[in-house]
Amino acid sequence: MPSLDTAEKAKELGNQKMKEGDYKAATEQFTKATEMDATNHEFYSKRCAAFLLQGMHKEALEDANQCIKLNPTWGNGYTRKGEVLEAMQEFTKAQEAYRKAKELGHSTQTEIKAQKTTKTLDRMNWYIHMVRQFMVLMFVVYIVPSPENLNDLGYRLCLLSALFVNAAELYLQYGFPKFTEEYGRHLIVNYRTHYVFSSLLFQLHSPFVFPLIPLVLNEIGFIAHFTDMSLRDTYPERLERYDNLVNTYLGPLMTSYNEVTWMSLNKTAKWTAYNQRVLDACASFEVATVFVLFINLLTRYRSIVVAASYCQLLRLRYIQSPYVKMVFARIHSRFRDGLAGIPPVARVYLKFAEKLQNWAQLPKPVPEDDNSNGKKKDSNCKVM
Repeated sequence: MPSLDTAEKAKELGNQKMKEGDYKAATEQFTKATEMDATNHEFYSKRCAAFLLQGMHKEALEDANQCIKLNPTWGNGYTRKGEVLEAMQEFTKAQEAYRKAKELGHSTQTEIKAQKTTKTLDRMNWYIHMVRQFMVLMFVVYIVPSPENLNDLGYRLCLLSALFVNAAELYLQYGFPKFTEEYGRHLIVNYRTHYVFSSLLFQLHSPFVFPLIPLVLNEIGFIAHFTDMSLRDTYPERLERYDNLVNTYLGPLMTSYNEVTWMSLNKTAKWTAYNQRVLDACASFEVATVFVLFINLLTRYRSIVVAASYCQLLRLRYIQSPYVKMVFARIHSRFRDGLAGIPPVARVYLKFAEKLQNWAQLPKPVPEDDNSNGKKKDSNCKVM
């Protein structure tokens, strides 16, 4: 078995190759070191740096995570992870990694990198905030009576703004699009991916208000929160006036709390209550949209492609969002109770509801012991 001295020599050779700019050879030396001593977190940190300088981000991130796993109290591991995530354009995760490294007392250089990442995030969030406000403005332009062309323009620009905001938020979370299974799994369960698809889909349909409401409602909360944080940092003297505005109008209007109960909550509880109410309202309008699309099939505004595509999107939302499930449960309860006095119709409805629910579920995985014909293998079968 190779000695630890041999592993250290491999590390030193790797350091020498790094200084010479031969990162591939350095990677090979650091790999030898990890093979000789797989418990040394510094070897993985060194190889992570070598991978990163070659643009091999996936391998670098794996090494950074392994380094942290071996020594969770070593700040340099989190710094390495932050560097990789920053290179992958995943600024939100990079900021979190740098914050952890700073907590563990890592070097001043880490703090500088963290500040740089924070500035990048703040700048991007400012742009997103501006587009959010423009999106709300275009929604107002659409719903306020005005010349027909202006209403249509407001509708289209509102959808385009929603597309930009949701795509930008996905970029901040996951970086540039990657053609990997892991990236796809993240996207398919993220509600912002669903909103990107919705923003594109309803560009193909004649304007109506229902698909815009979830998109706009979802962003109003972010506008309010961003404004709150900005005032806290830059104009604290105006924060009290803003809080009074939120407490007077936003809370009692958008939640089920009365004014007395609302005022007794702390700020975190207020935002939690508001977010829950908004998510429920968004889900209600998402479900209402599909009914409007079906009604539109009987008019000249019909679009079979949009209706069919939105049904698939709503199926995905049903699987992913508990709020959409709750809205369907409320509708089902009312239909079931309302039709209870008409047994034949109630039976037909219940069968239809059961089929609809089965369609909305994820397909069950095929058991490993099933063959291609779907029949269970005979455990007693022997080759003669």
